[in-house]
Amino acid sequence: MLLLVPSAAGAHATKWSLSVYAGPGSNDYFTHIFGGKFKVEGGVAAIALDRNVAYLGNGFKLVAEAQAVHYFFDTPTTALSLGLGLKYDALSLGPGMPVAMAFYVGPSYAIDPPLYYTTAAGVKRYTWLNYVSTEFTVGIPGSQRWAFVLRGYHRSGMYGLYAHDVDEGSMIGIGLRYRF
Repeated sequence: MLLLVPSAAGAHATKWSLSVYAGPGSNDYFTHIFGGKFKVEGGVAAIALDRNVAYLGNGFKLVAEAQAVHYFFDTPTTALSLGLGLKYDALSLGPGMPVAMAFYVGPSYAIDPPLYYTTAAGVKRYTWLNYVSTEFTVGIPGSQRWAFVLRGYHRSGMYGLYAHDVDEGSMIGIGLRYRF
């Protein structure tokens, strides 16, 4: 049985963390993926550097993130993302197993974006899109600095803010996080 209990405040006073993760990816609409229609189009590997910016109280922190994500799809591309996030880390699965959950959002730039819609003016490429990332981490017992991480990553037009009707590069990955 999975049981989350309150964690000691300030158990991990490190300001920085580095996550490396990988998993399957898709260009399907994000809502379709949650509906169980995750069509794997290739692998995705990523590295994320996070920094705690401010403690907001009751286990919540404001976090800044820089991330590089590479898609090994038919049209390979790399996306660079900068975002702000909200992290909650006042839970634990047991001694030495702190749990954290976070949500990040911000702009994302694709170095060589895939081709999209053909129009009378030609084929559109969307270099700038929005990214959303979620994570769930569990500390490795006996280690204050290492944790397992489960992350989701998604790029889209953000309902027309960047582009209309564009979902590009969703992924679910697992990996490791190091706090320093």
